[in-house]
Amino acid sequence: MRKLILTGLLAAAVSGCAMMGPPKPVNLAAADSGKTVSLAPKQALRLNLVSNHTTGYRWTWANPVNPVLAKAGEPVYTPSESARDGVVGAGGTETWTFMPTAYGETTLRMEYRRPWGTQTPAEKVLTYTVKVEK
Repeated sequence: MRKLILTGLLAAAVSGCAMMGPPKPVNLAAADSGKTVSLAPKQALRLNLVSNHTTGYRWTWANPVNPVLAKAGEPVYTPSESARDGVVGAGGTETWTFMPTAYGETTLRMEYRRPWGTQTPAEKVLTYTVKVEK
């Protein structure tokens, strides 16, 4: 009987761990630039950045050759309520998702610019220090 109870408890503990899934994503904004964030393996990092595609500006990942992070899909642009209501020049939010690819530390650098304006300085630059811990 005791062995049966222990087996049941062990099975419950294992199934509980399996149901937990990956850790919740870490969400950052432009106001968090300069901060250090720690990620667990398989924990997503989401950047929610104000953007205005109607002016041609987009966020770009300035240092994509990165041993610690990889972009998970393409950024998603969500127009603001004003833009959906037809207000000319209204912006929205770009959401970028990154996933850890290795343990370590890196600087994530994002630049706000027009894609054809690579010879001019970026309008805005954001940096985040990302640590992927064991």
